[in-house]
Amino acid sequence: MSGRKFEAGPAGKLGNRKNFREKIRHAFAVTNAADALTDEDLLMLDKVARLIVRRRLEAPVIMFLQTVTPLSFLSSQLLLVLEPILGPFFKEEDYKQLVRILEHRDGIDRFICKIEHLIKESQHD
Repeated sequence: MSGRKFEAGPAGKLGNRKNFREKIRHAFAVTNAADALTDEDLLMLDKVARLIVRRRLEAPVIMFLQTVTPLSFLSSQLLLVLEPILGPFFKEEDYKQLVRILEHRDGIDRFICKIEHLIKESQHD
């Protein structure tokens, strides 16, 4: 047996709770600065949002996006499955860029905000 002794922390738990929290603070982080949306990505979101508002599909699209937001990566993969149906409405490279944007955790939220902003703009005109 080694000579190391473990000290019990508060409530009889081993180790220091604060130290443990510091060690795992970013353990579940899924984004970093390199994953930020580019200007091209933001232009693509604007383009697709305008298409949706022009065709008056805001409500079903926002409802769908809010439903799949917790599973943003899986929802982007769902768009790959739906490519044969939705593909004719987009250029191939634009569709793939949209899927890549929606893989980002904040991509869906930004997309919804853009659609809502365009709705408010169209109501004031």
